[in-house]
Amino acid sequence: MQLLPFQKSILNDINNHKSCLIILSKGLGIFNIVYSYLNNVEINAGNSVFILNLSVPEVDSFKQFVQNMDQKQHEKNGDQFIRNGSLLSNKLVVINSEMNLNKRRVFYDNGGIYIITSRILLTDLLSERLDFSHIDGIILFNAESLNVRNWNDAFILQLFKSKNPNGFIKGISHRPEILNQGYFGPGISMRYLGATDLFLYPRNNIIVEESFKLTQKIKVIEKSVKATEYFYVLQKCIKILLEKGLHEILKFNPNIELTMNDLLYSSSKKLKSKIESLTQDLWYKMTSKHKQITKDIISIRNLLELLYLSDASEFFFCLECIRSSKLIDTSWMLTTEFETLYKVSRSRIFRINNEANNDSSGPETPFTLCLEVNPVYIQLIDIISNIGKELTDDDISALLQENDLYGRYSVEKNQIELNSNLKSLGKNAETKTCDEKVFLETEGIEYDLNQIEHPQINEKYVEICSNTLNNNNSAHKAPEYRVLLIIPDEFHLTIAEVEFLVLNGPHNFSAMKLIETFQNIEFYLSSGASNIITKIISSFGASACTNSNEKLHSFNKLRDVLSKLIKNNSQLIYSSNDSIINSIPNLNVSENNGLNQIIKNNRINPKIIISYPNVKVQGKFWNLLTLHSPHLIIMLDPDISLLREIELFTAISEKSIKFYIQVIMITIQNSLRHEKLLNAIKSEELSWISLEKHKKTLVVPLSDITEGEILAKLSNSSIYQDRHKEENDIQKIIVDVREFRSSLPYQLFCKGVRIIPMSLEIGDYVISRDVCIERKSLPDLVNSLNNGRLFTQLQWISKHYSTPVILIELNSLIEILNHQGMQQNFLPMKFNSCDIYLKLILLTRHFPNIKFIWSCNSSFSSLVILRIKKDREQPNIKDASTLNTGILKANDISIEKEKKSREKGKKRKVSSDSTKSNYYATAFLRYLPGINAKNIKVLTSNFRSIKEIINAPLENLINHLGNSFGTSLFRALHESYSENFNLR
Repeated sequence: MQLLPFQKSILNDINNHKSCLIILSKGLGIFNIVYSYLNNVEINAGNSVFILNLSVPEVDSFKQFVQNMDQKQHEKNGDQFIRNGSLLSNKLVVINSEMNLNKRRVFYDNGGIYIITSRILLTDLLSERLDFSHIDGIILFNAESLNVRNWNDAFILQLFKSKNPNGFIKGISHRPEILNQGYFGPGISMRYLGATDLFLYPRNNIIVEESFKLTQKIKVIEKSVKATEYFYVLQKCIKILLEKGLHEILKFNPNIELTMNDLLYSSSKKLKSKIESLTQDLWYKMTSKHKQITKDIISIRNLLELLYLSDASEFFFCLECIRSSKLIDTSWMLTTEFETLYKVSRSRIFRINNEANNDSSGPETPFTLCLEVNPVYIQLIDIISNIGKELTDDDISALLQENDLYGRYSVEKNQIELNSNLKSLGKNAETKTCDEKVFLETEGIEYDLNQIEHPQINEKYVEICSNTLNNNNSAHKAPEYRVLLIIPDEFHLTIAEVEFLVLNGPHNFSAMKLIETFQNIEFYLSSGASNIITKIISSFGASACTNSNEKLHSFNKLRDVLSKLIKNNSQLIYSSNDSIINSIPNLNVSENNGLNQIIKNNRINPKIIISYPNVKVQGKFWNLLTLHSPHLIIMLDPDISLLREIELFTAISEKSIKFYIQVIMITIQNSLRHEKLLNAIKSEELSWISLEKHKKTLVVPLSDITEGEILAKLSNSSIYQDRHKEENDIQKIIVDVREFRSSLPYQLFCKGVRIIPMSLEIGDYVISRDVCIERKSLPDLVNSLNNGRLFTQLQWISKHYSTPVILIELNSLIEILNHQGMQQNFLPMKFNSCDIYLKLILLTRHFPNIKFIWSCNSSFSSLVILRIKKDREQPNIKDASTLNTGILKANDISIEKEKKSREKGKKRKVSSDSTKSNYYATAFLRYLPGINAKNIKVLTSNFRSIKEIINAPLENLINHLGNSFGTSLFRALHESYSENFNLR
């Protein structure tokens, strides 16, 4: 594989350092570097290399990337590619929850390169199903997650360092903005990685700059269009409303780290999560007004996205939904900015004729259509209609040669994929067709439209080709010119709608959206079924409100207006560059002949591919470029990381690409969307400057003392340092595998406890044979009390353990029960603190042995568990694993085992373990006179059943319970009612 000089430098740093952290800018090819490293790494026989911290989409993307790179290396011999077992694509195995334990053990024994989920690897390591000495090293993607409490990966790294100090750990990240946060910056991740070497590769690095200067460049053109005055007025109003909302939040608490840059330039999802995290601890202190403001800011911010990416009719429709449904507080609607926002957005669709018309020449409507067309749509169609005009004869010749190579490569690639799919996925082969052009994907837009005629699905990509290829022989002689149209991931239009836009033009598309809006209002008012209104409302983060008379009246008025506008269709002629149309065009048209005209005039056969870039998934856009090898890339929303990937793709593939790739970015002048791109570049530069400062003053504790001393401190708590380290002295705790989502198992491990993972049906932490802990967070506690699940859990724990413990773990010190609930998507949990206390009291009365522990965080919880564990026996792994929620029967001890024990002359052992007792029997005994929480254990240890207690003589009961308690119990069991009560 061809590598650029800076990639070779990164690869050299990885090879020369056992443990290191590599940070590079987005779009500089992390997968390329890891692929080259894995191809050249030497793995000992039977040993393994594990790849961690890849999401499910990233795993699929990396597998596809590896397969594409292997195919390129063997594109001349497809049979060799299929049979060659040394290729990385044949050695790479994904281990997830779908693979059972037996299969995992086979792979572990054979060794190889595995992409594995952190929870599976952690449980296998703690359960000793995998020998640490058989692990050569670990590659950790997205290493910045260690700075934000990625406990499972940190747990694995600590285990690996303590058990196999000779293994390598490579951390890779492309998120400098996260790693530079806090006082220690990247030092936190480096501490977990056990690394002392930090390597930074920003885009403006000297080596990176020199690498791209020596390669083929891409031609980037920015098409900056000017919007209408209405657009800029709307943008200004939304900005002022956001400023007012931010002012109110900061007035409540000036220490909230929220700025206008966050409100304007962050994506809606990131902004929502950030506001939630910033206000989480303050939620119970906030007034209802401030709580509503935090929700309203998200809705107003969504309007800013719609303004740039949607049509005028859809924007006004969403604003009408918000206003009439009162999704935001009414105080916003009283502001001058919101009134201007509403009137101007309405004016982008129709104008109200205020002047009375007394002429009797004909009927006049009080409304005039003036539908504004999105300038981005107009510019897009203008670019597509002029495809290939600048191409010269030499360019056409180069395209012909490149088409021949691309065609042969595509045929070989398809054959290889077909063979591999038939071999590994034969059961799915029947559902695929070779003519399939539209591929389904679960990711995409949050809602779809109902009244559109073409397929409304979330596609992966769509190809648009001319329909003259089948009828015109001259079209076959024209070289194929591939155009990749990249639409933003958060785009409010689906790929099918963009396809309609490309084929029918922006004016027809805007008219279609207007008619669609009218149809949806009709549908909404005629039935209560789910439609675009409820879907748009839900996409704004609020639930649909009730059908008030005011809302219905508002939508009825809007329906009447749109009905008159559509009926009074004057069919005026307008230019294709007009930004406003005054009539509804005839929509009964077929695909326009724009692509056919390009074939005739420009001697090329255009092929337009519409797709999402999937910026958040590493390698996804690179695979898209590899699949289509475009000649022209049109970006509706410029992204700096995508530009770098295109630049890198061109530089690496310059030998196979005979034609220069051209990139056209469409932006709106003086728009906040354009400023977002500039702000992203500036923020990234500041992040790299901060990282450079951190690197100069970076102090990693691992470099100050020897590795052995550090590993000893990591493996043992200070309270155990002076003790002789033997296997019997190590404290053991059985932990439910679902608990590894929290940091408590990791905190216990750092304090010297041996964690034994196991799937437990009863309890979360088994401390000893008598003590079991059920951990609850505050929201989980409230939900468990409300639905009765906690009572059921305590029944099973009390049935098998004499000391059940409920550990209530809070996220912070200020998260207490007397507030009105934690923030959950800006909606507080509805519960009464008095009801919670009463339910806890009832649980304590019903289960006298229960212990409640309140903890402020997981670190404090670990200290409490160590105190409970002190001087107690180790838990029985076999007993804990066999316990289930089945009801114990009277004949739990089989008759055959009883006979065998009697034949051998063995006396039945009397165990103090409460797991031998029946929960219902002990619950019955608690209500008898003379029995309390202290002496009930004596009875269950010395008597096999209630029948034995009833038949026991008075002297026997007095010996076990004492004179007073024994006499009370005997009299309650044997004396008649007539002796104790006067029955009337």
